[in-house]
Amino acid sequence: MIGRESNLRKEAAVNLSEVAASTQLRKIRQQGYVYVELRRVGRRISFFCILCLTPCYSETVLFVHLGGNLHKRRLAGAKATLFGATPWPFDDGVLFFDTSTETDMLMHDAPGLGRNCSCGASSRSSCSVADEVTTCNWADNSLIIPGVLLKQGVSGLAVQPLGVGQIAYRVQENKESRGKIITRIWCAWLGQEGSNLSDELNVPVTSQYAIVNFPYAYGLGRKPAPGDEDLPMQPMLPRKDVATLLNRRTGNLACSSRNTTGAFHPFHASCLIHWILICELEMLADQKQSTETTEDAREDQRLENRISSVFCPECQGTGISIQGEELEKPTVPLSEMLRYKLKTIEATEAWMKNPEMLKKCSTGLHFPSDCTENSEENVVPLKLLHFFRAHEQRQA
Repeated sequence: MIGRESNLRKEAAVNLSEVAASTQLRKIRQQGYVYVELRRVGRRISFFCILCLTPCYSETVLFVHLGGNLHKRRLAGAKATLFGATPWPFDDGVLFFDTSTETDMLMHDAPGLGRNCSCGASSRSSCSVADEVTTCNWADNSLIIPGVLLKQGVSGLAVQPLGVGQIAYRVQENKESRGKIITRIWCAWLGQEGSNLSDELNVPVTSQYAIVNFPYAYGLGRKPAPGDEDLPMQPMLPRKDVATLLNRRTGNLACSSRNTTGAFHPFHASCLIHWILICELEMLADQKQSTETTEDAREDQRLENRISSVFCPECQGTGISIQGEELEKPTVPLSEMLRYKLKTIEATEAWMKNPEMLKKCSTGLHFPSDCTENSEENVVPLKLLHFFRAHEQRQA
């Protein structure tokens, strides 16, 4: 009896501390710090600055951090890329901080929840390239991704259009050698009306891949495997936005071509955007190098291992239609995958320090160049990237 009363007192103290912290957070956000949130680390509650990925275990420590040089540099980059008239509609906990639909001020860490979700993909759609996503299994203005394993069993996952982003890049060309270097590549958020602006924006094509967004712990099947996502080394938290790749030509999730169980991999929404950008960058570089000849066998081997398509950064699935049990095989060695991921992380950091100045909210990668003399720069529109959001299901 005494032990039970002691536990009740501890729970009451925890609840009071949560209420007090939530009250503090509301006041902090009213001061304009909308990128600060609460997180639980074990039994402790901390403030967390999403811009700097920094935990602060008291209000005093938080304001010391907010006045520091690191935060000031990150905030300057965020003001140039994230605080626009049409903000990114995501809250992934590592870059984006949309709070328009937030109902719970406290985000719980989720040790033991894996990064692999399992979704049945036994039935596969087959849409023609010409049809693409516009006629692929649509019902009631929703795109139906077949064979998804929800709590109720395997069924189609309904997703609705969320908006469109524009991928573009800045290229630097030396006037004498005619050599070209891509110094930045980014995705600018156009919003829900972006799909109607393709002609006005002079964007030649739409990406074959789209991003499907849903809240983590959404109810999709998963295989427990403790660990953080390896792009930012940050945990995926319940109710935060995570995303996976959709092949728009087949209507399948990208990972579906790498397994027969339907397993797919979720990532922080911003990290998946950055991965798509690095894939597009490598494909642009591949187009350039494919026109050049080389007698170096090692260089030839490296070119064979280059990225030739957007794919899942975990399993290298592209979502192509597979026949029977014959699965798609990975094409990029693990050592090269590590190099690409490190390149993405470094370029993301460089972008926050020196982003492209755009009218729209954006996120991207920056590759600083020392060769600025006798060169000219141009911005080249590349593709439109479609985003979808999964319908939320009531949790039992």
